[in-house]
Amino acid sequence: MAKRIVTKIGDVFCVEVDNAYKRYFQYFCNDMTQLNSSVIRVFKKRYQMDYKPKPEDIVKDEVDFYAHTILRNGIEDGLWYKVGKAKGEFEEEKNKPLFGMCDDIEYVNGDIIKVDPDNKWYIWKINCPFKSIGKLPEKYRDLVDWGPVKADVDIVNRIKYGYYMWNSPAHNLLRRRPYPYVDSYIRKELDNKTIYLHFKGEYVIQKLVIDNNGLSTAEEGDPLHLPLFWETNWDVDEFITAEEFNEAWDKYA
Repeated sequence: MAKRIVTKIGDVFCVEVDNAYKRYFQYFCNDMTQLNSSVIRVFKKRYQMDYKPKPEDIVKDEVDFYAHTILRNGIEDGLWYKVGKAKGEFEEEKNKPLFGMCDDIEYVNGDIIKVDPDNKWYIWKINCPFKSIGKLPEKYRDLVDWGPVKADVDIVNRIKYGYYMWNSPAHNLLRRRPYPYVDSYIRKELDNKTIYLHFKGEYVIQKLVIDNNGLSTAEEGDPLHLPLFWETNWDVDEFITAEEFNEAWDKYA
């Protein structure tokens, strides 16, 4: 018989990242506005792998981001585990997150019409109604947490990289900001060329361009004067591994 999984408000969970460090989050409420899903607050600090968790100390840290997710899935998939429970001012905490989402369709007389998602934004507070605001104002773009319920792997990617790896119309306006210490690798097909980019945090530090004839140009710098990571809504299929990038770099650079 499968072990019964019980989660309660206040539970603190650990995510181990690449066997290099630990980060923690706390389940602090449910949001009826978003499918009654669990809402978590993820804390900023990274801890060494041999750290012995003290939940009451962990939750004193600054919050990095808020998200909706399904706790059971992450436990069953081995992506996070419970380390204890800590009290908190959860009624006050519920007022802090501002969630948002956008839509690229609307229904008109029973028909589905494609619309510009940049102009069809909704924001809300936990357990409060959606508010239609049209285009997301500039002042909200570093404040809004992307509101749909996230898969456990997406939560872990955000904890690891600082951004959700899948792309969304929301990322035309929301800024996907990598942590400064994170390496991200991109392969993009553009104008009959294959472009490889290595980002350190927001900045490109290596660029490789290969044309259809196999001719290439390579640049290195710290950083190169190129657009920042968050200025492009990268497609999830454009992310590659360090090994894939280095293989191309070693062959063509």
